[in-house]
Amino acid sequence: MTEPLDAVAAIHNAFRRDMEGIDAAAFDSARGKPGLAPIVERFRFFNEVLVWHAKGEELGIFPALEAAVPSVAEAYERDHRALDVAFDALSAAVSAHDALETARATAAFKSHLDLHLDEEDAHLYRLVSERVPVPDQGKAVGIMSSTVPQERFVEVVAWIFPLMGHNDRENMTRIWQLVLPPPVFNRAKQLIQEAIGDDWAELTRRIPTGSCPQPSLLGPWLGIPQWVVLKRRLPSVRWWWILISAFGWGIQFPGMIPGLMLTRLLRQLGVPSCQ
Repeated sequence: MTEPLDAVAAIHNAFRRDMEGIDAAAFDSARGKPGLAPIVERFRFFNEVLVWHAKGEELGIFPALEAAVPSVAEAYERDHRALDVAFDALSAAVSAHDALETARATAAFKSHLDLHLDEEDAHLYRLVSERVPVPDQGKAVGIMSSTVPQERFVEVVAWIFPLMGHNDRENMTRIWQLVLPPPVFNRAKQLIQEAIGDDWAELTRRIPTGSCPQPSLLGPWLGIPQWVVLKRRLPSVRWWWILISAFGWGIQFPGMIPGLMLTRLLRQLGVPSCQ
């Protein structure tokens, strides 16, 4: 069964894959291979997403873990600041058009990032999985999601889905299928299809387009991240959101209520719907 932390694993894998391509392009460029500057320049958007992700961890994941296992997250927050410094060095090298220094800075950034992500996956998120209750995990992931600017969502989908393997795409899509109302999820599906092209057939084989999430115990913890995200945008969202979300999306009559309410709220936020 797909769990909240599967989204984090998928994002981490996307970071690894993109940074591998950027590092390889910087290395080949330093050896004189032409035409690789656009690939190297991807590091700027890459770092934007990385900063949103790190901020989300610091606001959502780290406090949840601190309550269960004190003094663990501090070292990982220091890693984030070190990655900020590594980005500044890489940005300076690229801006100076120094191919050799760019390759060195990219290799250093990749090495630090790989070590950081590996440690988070093996240690920090294992502790979160074992020590933090699933509802609190859902709340933390909801806070993480809220750090991505709404107006950049299309760019993020176009960036992340081509970098994912089939399993990560399936997990991320299933999570969105569970937490988004049908009109918004349908729009997300269009963006995913545009992003992955021919691989869309494999994703729809794994998740048939006519399928819909069934009511389950996932409802309560899904309500928490929904509430967190909306609360940061609309103060009018109250605690009742957690309760009514447990009934599912359009599966039965009570489920239609949160679906209609969330659709209305999302329209207030300017989220486009799918016709």
